[in-house]
Amino acid sequence: MLFKPLPIAHLNFLEIELTTKCDLHCRHCDRRCCQAPSDEEMTIDQIGYFVDESRRLKYPWKRIHVLGGEPSLHPNLSYILGLLKTLGCELWVVTNGFGPKAKALRQVLPDGVLLRDTLKTGPEHPHFVQTDVTMMEQNPDEVLSCDHTDTCGLGLTRYGFYPCGPGASIDRVVRMDLGIRNLADVTMEVILKQMEVLCPLCGWSETRKGYPEPHTFEISPFWVKEYREYPRKAKDAPLLTYGGPG
Repeated sequence: MLFKPLPIAHLNFLEIELTTKCDLHCRHCDRRCCQAPSDEEMTIDQIGYFVDESRRLKYPWKRIHVLGGEPSLHPNLSYILGLLKTLGCELWVVTNGFGPKAKALRQVLPDGVLLRDTLKTGPEHPHFVQTDVTMMEQNPDEVLSCDHTDTCGLGLTRYGFYPCGPGASIDRVVRMDLGIRNLADVTMEVILKQMEVLCPLCGWSETRKGYPEPHTFEISPFWVKEYREYPRKAKDAPLLTYGGPG
């Protein structure tokens, strides 16, 4: 199999998956909140560790998106946003806009924090990608990466840094323990090694062929097996967490 990554990965953009909890069950969720639901969330200590790392390294973050799951469901969202604001970069909260907590976000966000409301009204979205279609099964000879690493940047979850948020969700389910546990270790070389493993398991490459028809759902045999085994794996194969015990 030949893997062809895009030439650019944006290491100054970051998506923080603050929680995997979500009040919608979108079938094409690229964080797999529907397919492999979990109540996992990052702790205040983990966010504090991230802020301390970023300051110590003088890391040049340009933009941070805080999302989920649904970030308004995290009980410490306001406090965490206050910590992240101290980094001085552009800071966004991305919400589905669906439930009462999401609808109230605009009134509780700290000054200077921007809001992106995707205004979802239910779990069906024609613009969603068939993320559960693995490229290694669709086209075993060649796998292309998508532009997620460039447009959205790195992903950070309770398990560490990844090339992107969807890639992080793959590791959460499959349990390969690929998370980078220290910001100082995030380099283009390491990110590309993660992508060689994660991109063949993701359907985002299918965006090159257009979005699926509304109300359709395609899933590769690989993901049928992984979702079936996820409850056992989540219990029996814990991953190392970012910043120490979560």
